[in-house]
Amino acid sequence: MIGVSVVIPVYRGRRYLAETLRSVRTQVLEIPVEAIVVEDGSPPSERVADIAQSFNATYHLLEPNRGVAFARHFGAGVSRFSEGFVMFLDQDDVLLPGSLDTMVQALQANPGGDWVVSNALLRFPDGPERPLYVTKHPSLKLSDLKMFNHIVTPSQVLIRLASYRACRNLPLEMDYPGADDWILWLSLLAQSHPAIYIPEPQVLYRMHDHNVSADIPAMRQSEQYVVAEWFPRLGFSRWDQRRYQARVRLDQLLQHRQSGVVRQGARFFGADPMAAFSALWYFAHHRIKGLV
Repeated sequence: MIGVSVVIPVYRGRRYLAETLRSVRTQVLEIPVEAIVVEDGSPPSERVADIAQSFNATYHLLEPNRGVAFARHFGAGVSRFSEGFVMFLDQDDVLLPGSLDTMVQALQANPGGDWVVSNALLRFPDGPERPLYVTKHPSLKLSDLKMFNHIVTPSQVLIRLASYRACRNLPLEMDYPGADDWILWLSLLAQSHPAIYIPEPQVLYRMHDHNVSADIPAMRQSEQYVVAEWFPRLGFSRWDQRRYQARVRLDQLLQHRQSGVVRQGARFFGADPMAAFSALWYFAHHRIKGLV
């Protein structure tokens, strides 16, 4: 049976989940859609079984808290479809009308693509909504994604179930969580599962203080953990790690332009000029091509 499984990991998500599930239930497709809510160890007073039931979503409770990577993988594993597509929708994001149909059709029209990434609409607590990518667009080439995760949220992505199930080296738990979705994108591309891009926003991304991406130090720590521990597991080389570190240093120089950072960056580039040149080329290429 073919269909779309929308996996929604939840941890203390009562505030947002009803709107998120409503956006799934109002999608209109020619194939069935199932919503799978995976409660990842929320306190009893904050659990969402009642909300899931009110929207006819499948509900699973995990105890204790295992982390979002485990919850996503668990949800995909209980999909009732033998083939089709899977989306990992964050508990505080909202699908825009017709988004699943648009993304499914994009993959069906491009049999060479195994997953699709869409633009997103950002909603701020105060101020107008705006697209995530305005004048630029993300690169979905493996060499570029090794340097930087251009995909802000898994809610932007729809994956063929067969491609996800064939994907190896996926984290179930992480010492420093936050960038587990980056490992998924890298793993898909490294195992020859190419992606396509839709420039029109298909998901509403709420901006608030509790976004994982809002905790910049924790996210940077998680990314460094991925580069140190997971790059080798994915078959990436020491050169890939060096290029990433050079890109981070160059990014610091371009953003802050502080004397201490400049001196630190100069020492780094002096120690590894080849990686420094590669990072400079990466920035120049992306600027010329209008890439994120």
